[in-house]
Amino acid sequence: MAIVHAANSDAALVHRPIIRLLCDAEGVWLNDPPLVDLAEAASDGSFVRSIIKVTDPERYMINVSEYFV
Repeated sequence: MAIVHAANSDAALVHRPIIRLLCDAEGVWLNDPPLVDLAEAASDGSFVRSIIKVTDPERYMINVSEYFV
């Protein structure tokens, strides 16, 4: 799970934003959530990560403003 932190600076990749990764693939919340560029590509040219669903942060008790301080 992640929150969108910023738009990608490359206009061609505007649909691949910079995100703050809040938890890992197993759902464990991260103590120091890293910024991740969704434009990052694997060696085969596919994207490493993608947004698969959009949801309301309140549903998961996420205070978005805490991650922008």
